[in-house]
Amino acid sequence: MERNQIKSSEEEIDLVYYFGKFRDGLNAGKEWLYRYFRIIWRNFFLFLLIIIIGTGAAFSLRYIIPPAYQTRGLFISRYLPANYYYQMVQDLNQSLSDNNLATVSEQLSIDPKVAEQITHMELKPLRDTLLDRNDTIFAPFEITLVLRDMSGLENIQDGLLLYLEGGKKERQEKIEKRKLLDTARQIFYEKMMTADSVIIQPGKINFKPSIRDTQKDPVPNYPPSYFQKYMALDRMVDELDKIQVVQPFLKKFNYNYPNYNRYLLNGFLISLLLAMVLTPVVGRKR
Repeated sequence: MERNQIKSSEEEIDLVYYFGKFRDGLNAGKEWLYRYFRIIWRNFFLFLLIIIIGTGAAFSLRYIIPPAYQTRGLFISRYLPANYYYQMVQDLNQSLSDNNLATVSEQLSIDPKVAEQITHMELKPLRDTLLDRNDTIFAPFEITLVLRDMSGLENIQDGLLLYLEGGKKERQEKIEKRKLLDTARQIFYEKMMTADSVIIQPGKINFKPSIRDTQKDPVPNYPPSYFQKYMALDRMVDELDKIQVVQPFLKKFNYNYPNYNRYLLNGFLISLLLAMVLTPVVGRKR
């Protein structure tokens, strides 16, 4: 009994001790804040001057950094991972940073004047949650362009696709393969059209359809060998494109880059933080 009373009394003493320490800390914090805001008030003009200078510098960026157009396109790689194309775009962007427009013009197969319109490009790999992480057959990615002028946008997109797919030689081989496949596909299509077909009604097969049956949305059942070969050729034509365009670059009619309002807000916040730090250090204490 006595032990329990002694133990409870010790706990009460500890609680009172820690509460006193907490109260002392609060009082010290209040005293520090009082002195801090007192110094800020005594040096209010210095505090305001730092904010005005910082915000004014951020506002002046709109007269230093020329406006441009920013546009994005969405693409899907059928064979290679998106990181492969990321490195290719990074190399091209490095040439832009080095002002090596001749290399950009050559790689994209565009006019040098069109290459001068590009100021920045970057590729961002995207990950669809429906795709397996190890799946490289469908690798979506986004390309962002910053342009001085939008007049050459279509040529730039065609040049980028040419560059990412391997250049002019690869493009020419793809064109020749497409011609051969289209010719073969046309041959099998004509064979299907001239072959006898069977009319299939929904939920029922009728091997001797009447004239009335043929007028009810008939579905022709072509010979399997012709149809399968035709569909196989059709898939081969679709698979010729290494990169599929999901959303082309959208043409902008108003400047949208950079975001000057964001620069202004960031400049204000940074200058406010600097004023809160520098004013007590530089300003007068009394």
